Amino acid sequence: MARDLCRTIPKMRIKWWFDKPHMEIAIERLGWEKVPEDENADFYWHDKTYYADLFEHEPKLVGVNKIPGILELCTKARLSEILTTKKAINPNIFQFHPKTWILPQQYKQFTEETKQENKVLSDGELATYYIYKPSVGTHGNGIFLANGSVDIQTEDNNYIVQKYLDPPLLIEGYKFDLRFYVVIARVDPPEIYLCNEGLVRLCTTKYESPCDKNCDDIFMHLTNYKINVHNKSFQQTPSPSTGSKRTWKSVKETLRERGCDVETATRRIKELCVNTSLVLLDEVKQTQEINPYRTRWFHILGFDVILDSDMQPYLLEINSAPRLGVVHHNVPDLMGKRYILNVVDQQIKIPLIVDVLKLVTMGEKNVDMTSSCLERIFPINNEEDGANGSCELCHGILEQRLNVQ
Repeated sequence: MARDLCRTIPKMRIKWWFDKPHMEIAIERLGWEKVPEDENADFYWHDKTYYADLFEHEPKLVGVNKIPGILELCTKARLSEILTTKKAINPNIFQFHPKTWILPQQYKQFTEETKQENKVLSDGELATYYIYKPSVGTHGNGIFLANGSVDIQTEDNNYIVQKYLDPPLLIEGYKFDLRFYVVIARVDPPEIYLCNEGLVRLCTTKYESPCDKNCDDIFMHLTNYKINVHNKSFQQTPSPSTGSKRTWKSVKETLRERGCDVETATRRIKELCVNTSLVLLDEVKQTQEINPYRTRWFHILGFDVILDSDMQPYLLEINSAPRLGVVHHNVPDLMGKRYILNVVDQQIKIPLIVDVLKLVTMGEKNVDMTSSCLERIFPINNEEDGANGSCELCHGILEQRLNVQ
């Protein structure tokens, strides 16, 4: 019955806050309705923070796009603590996590462990560079490079420090990173999907190994979109295979032409996403009380990955509230506001939002996954019960929706 019931997408009511052109586009494709703040909704779409009190009295809530506890686990320092612990137990499985120190707590340990690597070159400069990142921060704010230890003294925000990856894999001479969208569609039992398309974000100054003269060049060493978009060299093009923001599919073709082992790198990236997501869910289940039969909790995570020159992937960080907007910039006009959309963002993020909402509402067994941008990466077994449908609550509400249409 459930399979027949869910073949047609019912009209659902969804609520979000602030101006979100990407959500407007997505629900128009689904035929859903955005409801005012003072009305009940089937779905709540939060921004960065999860607010339980906004819907705790909703009688028939289908889904919420934030899993309680994930935000805190994805701060750089906390995530590093978790993965460092796991790597000590299973170094081969978690080799994607680079050696990391948390400052100021581990400053003495950091200086002692890196003393041997900090060799002095003939010009008096230290050979090894490290990258320092604030534990809580976005858009590249507060990140810097230094060839040695810096005594960070801060009370309100830890820093993490890692050996700077040199040389990274380059495209046309530019450093780049990858943004993959991982969807945790169910907490217990775990159900994890990967968007089959990802973002490639290029720096806007050609790469050189860090040295005293260029270590402060943020357009050379930091791949953050919010940084590079302000460089006059940033290229906004109508093609997904050119410019400063590209699709992973187009870049894979470029790398194949160069003889790179793209298939092995892709497999390793999937393993990275699965293992990290399962670790996060274990932590969530230990610290949060989540009733899967009341509400379908789901979460879109942004995994930022970098490849070294041997195509080995390393996890840079996880964004618990990845930017899903598709607007490159706003242009005021006589009508008030006109949006200039980014072609690559549109190709990736709108199908992602649409297919996630379909999946959570209807369950995988009732969705044509051959046309979906989502690929289930855990569990692998297609017969696994936990991955074969939406929760019982969803089916009850879907019946009501279809009966009144």
